[in-house]
Amino acid sequence: MEGEGFRAGVADNAPAGATATNVTILTASRQKPAVRLLAQQFGGKVAYADAVADDRPGIDVVVGDEFQSVDVEADNFLVLRERAVSTTCKNKTTATP
Repeated sequence: MEGEGFRAGVADNAPAGATATNVTILTASRQKPAVRLLAQQFGGKVAYADAVADDRPGIDVVVGDEFQSVDVEADNFLVLRERAVSTTCKNKTTATP
């Protein structure tokens, strides 16, 4: 995945209680753009589990014994659509005698 622009992480044993058949992404939110982008990089079913809160950068991925593949055809970008939000502020001035 480094060849597609992803940074290398640390290879380590899965956190206690974390399991995977193919791939499990540990995250607090499946909707975060970085999580969505990462999930589309894998072939087969991607599962999700609650992440253990820590201050390390990156996203934890647990690869299981039945890991299928990295999808070499997957895009390495997302197109994000945000709602336009318009805010108007008016300064209120008060004259003092």
